[in-house]
Amino acid sequence: MKVLHVCLSCFYIDEHSYQENILVRKHISQGHKVKVLASTENFDKNKQISYSPSGTYMGTDGAEVTRIAYAKWLPFSVMKKLRIHTGVYEFINN
Repeated sequence: MKVLHVCLSCFYIDEHSYQENILVRKHISQGHKVKVLASTENFDKNKQISYSPSGTYMGTDGAEVTRIAYAKWLPFSVMKKLRIHTGVYEFINN
């Protein structure tokens, strides 16, 4: 089965044991084809919130992770509070 985890309001962080990661690992161990759609919000090496570049890569949990940036029609300080992303519907549709 194909499984898509949409982690836009609670961010997805590689190499951690948050519920988002545990569910992804569980679905992969069950043999599912798993993708994660996540915001660019992340942790840096000092455990502070940082922002990764947009793009797709193979995550440490074994799922393909696509990170999408916040929409750009309001200042970044507002968008990171509202968590509005563009292209989500198109990604899910594909």
